[in-house]
Order: sequence, then C-alpha cells, then structure tokens
Amino acid sequence: MGRKQHSVNHAAPFLTPALCAVIGVAVLLRLVGLDAFGLWNDEIMSVMVARRPLGEVLARLMADVHPPLYFLVLSAWGKLTGFGDGMVRLPSAVFGISAIGAFVWLVRAILPIRVGRVATILFALSSLQIYYSHEARPYSLLVLWTVLSMALFVRLVQRPGRRLAAGLVLVTAAGLYSHYFFGLVPLVQASIVCLALAIGQLPQARQQTMHVALSLAVGGLLFAPWLPSLFRQLGSVGDQFWVPEPDLVWLVKIPWMFLGATRPAWAEPATLWHHGATALVALVILLVAGRRLGIIRGGDDPDTTDSSSVWDKRLVLILAVTWLALPMLVAFVWSIFRTPVLTPRNLLVVSPALPILLALAWAAVPPRASAVLLAAAIGLGLGNQVHFSTNGHYPSLREPAAYVAVQRRDRDGFVFDPPRQRSEFSYYEKVPISRIEKFDAPVSRFGRIWQVVYKAGEWNDSVARNLSLQGFRLVEHREFDQVVVILWARGGGGLR
Repeated sequence: MGRKQHSVNHAAPFLTPALCAVIGVAVLLRLVGLDAFGLWNDEIMSVMVARRPLGEVLARLMADVHPPLYFLVLSAWGKLTGFGDGMVRLPSAVFGISAIGAFVWLVRAILPIRVGRVATILFALSSLQIYYSHEARPYSLLVLWTVLSMALFVRLVQRPGRRLAAGLVLVTAAGLYSHYFFGLVPLVQASIVCLALAIGQLPQARQQTMHVALSLAVGGLLFAPWLPSLFRQLGSVGDQFWVPEPDLVWLVKIPWMFLGATRPAWAEPATLWHHGATALVALVILLVAGRRLGIIRGGDDPDTTDSSSVWDKRLVLILAVTWLALPMLVAFVWSIFRTPVLTPRNLLVVSPALPILLALAWAAVPPRASAVLLAAAIGLGLGNQVHFSTNGHYPSLREPAAYVAVQRRDRDGFVFDPPRQRSEFSYYEKVPISRIEKFDAPVSRFGRIWQVVYKAGEWNDSVARNLSLQGFRLVEHREFDQVVVILWARGGGGLR
C-alpha cells in the first residue's frame, strides 16, 4: 500500500533487564506503604459496605451510585484476611500491578519495541496510577479493565478470533460491573473502528467489524441484569451531587493532571515536582514542533515496517487521541446538560492513553534529547512519588481517634469540622455513632468538648465563641498531620 508501518519485531525481547528493574520498582511502589496512613472517608465507606453479608452488600449498592463487582471482591477478601487498613488496600495494589502487565501486552501489539518500552516506563511510574493503587476504591480496577479491554480490542482487530472475542466479552462485562465510566471504553473502541473503516485501514473490514461489534454487544448484555439499579441510581443523583459543574478549562486540566509526574487534582499547592513535570511536557511539545517544522533535526523514526500489521503510526495515533478525547467530551457534555460527573478519578479510563502519546512524541525528538527527556521523566516520577508518600494523602483520623480514645471520658461531647467526618472518626474510635455528638447549644450536659478539625485551619470560629461564652476553656491543642484536636473543658476538667 506504500504507507510506513510500525514494526512489531517479536524476535527482539521486549522485557530487557533495565525495563524489568523499572517494573520491579513500580511494583514495590504499589505495595509499600499501604498501611502508612489511615483510611479516608470514601475508603471507610467501601469497608462499611464490604463488611455486610452478601445480600446486604448488593442491596446497599443498588441504592448507592456504584456497581457491585469491586465491593464484592473487597467483601470476600476482607472476610478472609480481615479489614485492616493495609489489607483492604492490597486488592487495589494487585489490580494496579496487573494493569502494568496488561499495558505491556497492549503496547507490544501497537508500538515498536523501543517506543513501547518508553510508554511502559511512563505508565508504570505514573504517580497517579501508584496513588490509586493505594486506595481502597474501585479506580485501579477500572484502569486494569480499561487497559486489558484495549489490549484485547487491538489484537481482535489485528487477528479476529473466538478466544479474543470471548475475552473482550468477559472484560467488557467485568468493567461495567466495576465502574460505570468503563462504559466509555466500548464507545471509544467502536469509534476507532469507524474511523479505521473511513480511512480504509481494515483489510478484513467485515470480519473485524463483526467480531468487535458482537463482543461489545454481548458484554453489554451480560450487564443487563444491573440496568434497573443503574436507572434508579441515575434518577436519585440530582443537583445535590458533590461534583461541581465544569468549565472548558477542565478538558485541558484533567489530562495535564494525568501526566506521569503530576499531582492528584486535590493536592495543593503545586510542588516543585509539578512545575518540573509541566516544564518537561512543554519541552517535549517544543521539540516535536521544531522537528515537524524542520528547525530541529530529528532522530530515526520508530522502527521499521511490518506489512502484516493493521496498527501503523496513523491508526495508533487515532487510537490514542480518540481514547483520550472522546470520554472527556462525553463526560463534559453530560456534566453540562445532566449531572456534573467530570472528575479525574472518574476519567481514569483515559489515563493510559497519555503514556502512549508521550512515547510517540519522545520517538520524534533527536536521540540525545530523547535520552535526557526520558531520564528527566523517570526522575520526576520517582521524586513526585516520594513527595506523595509523605504529603500527598488525604488527612486521616486514625491517629487522632487513637489519641482521643485514651483521654476520653463518658460525659465528653464532640464537634467535627466539617460535621460529615463524624463517621470516619467513630470508625476508628470504635464508639457507637449515638455517643458522638455534633455541637449544638446548650452544652451543659457535657463536662468536656472535643473539637476535631479536619484539614487544619478550616474550623468554624463560632464553635470557639459559643464554648467560651458557656464557660469552657481551651486546655489542649494537638496537631496530627492535617488534623487538629482541641479539648475544651469547664472547671477542672482537663486531661487525665
């Protein structure tokens, strides 16, 4: 056909010792520190659901906003090993590690070996992927099913067959039962097939299209028993949903956050690592633009041809761009006209596309510059991960609750800023919710008041004023990372 193809040279080993070492580091980063910090509110919700009997787990999820698969896995795992903080996070770490293997399988099918190795390094050391591998929530499982689905899809397009089709059916169903945003993945795959047909890229168009369409359709049918619950949940999520309405800036902001060495959306303020990653990406863009304009002499194009491969450079670029852009556009439109849902965690389905795009850009710059850029990307990723391991977590009430449990008296009252953290605190203090009181006047029935401030500096000054007016004085002020515990007492009611 005269077009240049990517090489998929199976004679050369993909996994070199250096790449295996990088993957080994990435695995350790997903396993180390699972118990370093206490669970935060959403993780506690996961555990509270998973602790229930099977029937109650399903009933609770039918009334919630999540499909059931992750919580069923967590329930079975927790009842086998216990619900300690590290143990409930371990399944997410395993899913994150498995996603690296699935990503290797994906890039080996669509990228030259050298470019695929770079994409694997960027994905494996992504701070965002590591972060969600440490969270007892369904997001690392969502990434795993997304990458595995895309790997099966590209191989099914390349060589249609029953085993690949059956695999895509099962993964499609499992992904839908894990997170509703996985539903955007089949939409991306169908769009890629349509675009490939439009440019005449599929030599066995009828067979390839039929296999993909049937696989996605059957996978969707397996999800049909949960559709009534999904429709009920959609009807119950109204204007009070916590996600704010997005603006157009979010369409740029979200992929920017997903780049390998950047921070989660909520991490403030921006760190040196974030600024370094921003500068690195800007440099790559300038180098690629300079090469395309003929200002900079580029390196060799990614490796030579393989005439049997459907996935040439043009179609791989279509895949990566469609994978990145289409879910964000759909979520943005839904957020504007229905319910705001555009958050980074929901759009983790697009995150694996970025290492592929960055690896393609890396291959387009001169060899010396590409080596420096790759080293800088690895350094920034590891440095950012070190920063996250000490500063990049949600405030935890595990240590404050342990401290209060030792000092607590029967007639103590509690006030939480914000009030919704009461359930998280009581989870760790193991005290019935009825004995944890939200502040209201008068407070004469309490000898002492514990004020627990979630994220230091965000407390309600009216609490201190009201307590002072009613004869309470501040007797203890204790800081735990991003949580402050204040003890107010009247008379001689200080610490034990």
